[in-house]
Amino acid sequence: MKTFSILNMKAVAIGLIFFFAIWEPAQAQDHTYTLDEAISYAMENHNNIKAAILDIADAANNVKEYTAIGMPKVNGGIDLQHFIDIPTSILPRGSFFAGDPDQGIPPNPEEDLKVQFGVKNNITANLSADVLLFDGSFFVGLQAAKLFKKMVTQQTEITKDELAENVAKAYLGVLLANKNEDLINKNIANLQTTLNETEQIYEQGFVEKLDVDRLQLSLNNLRLEADKVRSIVEVNKNVLKFSIGLPFDQDISVSETLEDIMLTQYELLTLDQVQPVFENRPELAALYTAGELNDLQIKRLKYGYLPVLRAFGNYSQVLQGNEFLRGQWFPTTIVGLNLQIPIFDGFDKSSKIDRAEIARDKHLLTIDDTERAITLEVENAKIACKNALRTVESAEQSVDLSQNIYDTALIKYREGVGSSIEITQAESDLYAAQSRHINSIYQLLVANIDLEKALGNLLKQ
Repeated sequence: MKTFSILNMKAVAIGLIFFFAIWEPAQAQDHTYTLDEAISYAMENHNNIKAAILDIADAANNVKEYTAIGMPKVNGGIDLQHFIDIPTSILPRGSFFAGDPDQGIPPNPEEDLKVQFGVKNNITANLSADVLLFDGSFFVGLQAAKLFKKMVTQQTEITKDELAENVAKAYLGVLLANKNEDLINKNIANLQTTLNETEQIYEQGFVEKLDVDRLQLSLNNLRLEADKVRSIVEVNKNVLKFSIGLPFDQDISVSETLEDIMLTQYELLTLDQVQPVFENRPELAALYTAGELNDLQIKRLKYGYLPVLRAFGNYSQVLQGNEFLRGQWFPTTIVGLNLQIPIFDGFDKSSKIDRAEIARDKHLLTIDDTERAITLEVENAKIACKNALRTVESAEQSVDLSQNIYDTALIKYREGVGSSIEITQAESDLYAAQSRHINSIYQLLVANIDLEKALGNLLKQ
């Protein structure tokens, strides 16, 4: 019995080990993305996209709702009336025959006569139909409703374009922080090696304690900077989570580096030849559609001068009787047309047409301003890219020079012909050059994103 219990405990322990080995809590799940994958995730999960999809669905139902105006309408109903007291009417004296007093002929009736018409119970079963045969404003409005749905879809593309820009820049922020962290860790490792060598030289009596202290201070400062950078990495990851719509309790990491983005996505060999393509910008597409809506509004108002023709029909059965089961049914059937002819509306429609034409002209000015703004955006983005390219080239040269100076100072120090002050100064210059180089790459990539967005190519890469 004891052996059996021990075996059971071992089985349970092995089962628990296996369970915890394969089980991963949802909160520990890691998501690793390339830039394209991060943008794709955002396009499926960000709330702005979900809201835009709901707007499209709402616009589609708006088309259905407006279409219903021109569809036949059929209604039915039943009306029950039970008169506890049947209404009484008075037939005035002489209603049927005034009589002739000179000849002794009395009137008919001779006195006011109280009479009751009808029966106690009335049941009316009714079926009616109504259909719009012609209304010019309706048909133009139906076109406008469909065009509005198109515009809402185009506005969704604007949302996607803005979201792609936000995700791309948030992704670059993580890459920049990661690059800074890697560089600081590398510098810490190199400085630790130098410090270890200097401590050995100090123990042999060839350098002063001050030299060791200077290097130790530099190392401490680097470690403090590394802590700051690690915090910046986490902050930038949270920004990226927010940008793509990932829950904050999920881990996220990036599978690319700044250099990967430079190699795979950056091509600016023909900057001077780049020209704006208005058709690629979703903002302009939506504005063009809004212009078509303005034209339809004017057309709809002008059609308001035309007559409106409707057809209708009604069929009913009326049961009358003092007792429900012994009453009689009487049918009534009506069909007809209704024609409404506008004659004079106090200049209401003409005023609305004038205002609609003014709105159309203002909208054309908005389109022109937007095209000019896009041209300015492209030109400024091109200038920013050129400047960023020159800055990257200069920063690369500065890093190479600073590295050579630092290496030379280190060699001189090891050979006993240099000082620790030279190393500290060269080290500071090198770190500054490395930081400028990393930031110049980041600014170049940001300028590229701005240019691609200005050209309307951000989602086409």
